[in-house]
Amino acid sequence: MCGVPQSDEFALHWYRAAAELGDPEGQFMLAVCYAQGIGIAQYTLGEMYELGEGVPQDDNLAAMWYNRAAAQGFTGE
Repeated sequence: MCGVPQSDEFALHWYRAAAELGDPEGQFMLAVCYAQGIGIAQYTLGEMYELGEGVPQDDNLAAMWYNRAAAQGFTGE
């Protein structure tokens, strides 16, 4: 697509940047990444909940998103 290799990590970076700027499409696409089971997106959401970055800190939600990422084969390593 557009002459660059597909990269979930790269897409997540730009969707998150757009979402943080308040772009509704960026926010929607970021949510889609989380919901569709893209491991790196789910892991990143787990980190956000663990650290309270942009969301209220919540260890239970962090664990849930980390587990979902692990089920997709993504462990953050």
